Amino acid sequence: MNIKQGYKQTEIGIIPEDWEVKNFGDLATTVSSGTSKASQIHGNYQVYGSTGVIGYSNKADYGGDAILVARVGANAGKLNLVSGEYGVTDNTIIIRLKNNCCLPFFWRQLEQKHLNNLVFGSGQPLITGTQIKALTIALPPLPEQTAIATALSDIDALIGELDKLIAKKQGIKQATMQQLLTGKKRLAGFGSTSKYKQTEIGIIPEDWEVETLRNIAYFTNGKAHEQFINETGNYIVINSKFVSTEGKVFKKSVSALALLETGDIAMVMSDIPNGKA
Repeated sequence: MNIKQGYKQTEIGIIPEDWEVKNFGDLATTVSSGTSKASQIHGNYQVYGSTGVIGYSNKADYGGDAILVARVGANAGKLNLVSGEYGVTDNTIIIRLKNNCCLPFFWRQLEQKHLNNLVFGSGQPLITGTQIKALTIALPPLPEQTAIATALSDIDALIGELDKLIAKKQGIKQATMQQLLTGKKRLAGFGSTSKYKQTEIGIIPEDWEVETLRNIAYFTNGKAHEQFINETGNYIVINSKFVSTEGKVFKKSVSALALLETGDIAMVMSDIPNGKA
């Protein structure tokens, strides 16, 4: 294997030459469960449990920057980054790091480890501090840790803004669809009249009609296709859960199936008695 100049082979893969390989336990000053009780609905200090803030207390049992890891239950492995003064219950692990460590960088490292994959136990899912201490990570110098953490934080902020923009555009689309599909807004060149009429589905333009789908469309059910699926066929198969692009239907078997044509609409049927959807 050719290793690019400036990099080295390690037990966790190829990393930059000035990075080290460390166990999480060697870099932490604390990896232990909390002892707080969330005794109040309101209080001066937040108390963290496996699902995040679960209550309040008038006593701060812990303080400073730390990473919290849900220890038990369905959320085992979930991460929280905390600072200030707070409480932590015994179903959550507190992680504090040495001074030469950038906490947000290690939070990202743990995030990438997908700690929920370490959870064991069927009755009560669990992750332990021992497991976390044994995790091996690639460790850059402190200035690079900080730069990486900042870059990832900037990306998160950008994604958040993009999500807001997408949600806004989706809202505009839904509002426009509502206006156009009900006739409340007419496209240029249509609807020269401003007259409307009351119908059983609401108020619509006077030159629109009300019709049932059965009178303007032809309905047919799909057919069983499992026996025709193979990896070298010519046609994509659609069922109620997915569009198959791996298994396809033999061309010679097409006559046994229902074929879609350009302009057709495929709709999932509910599992309703008597075959009604």
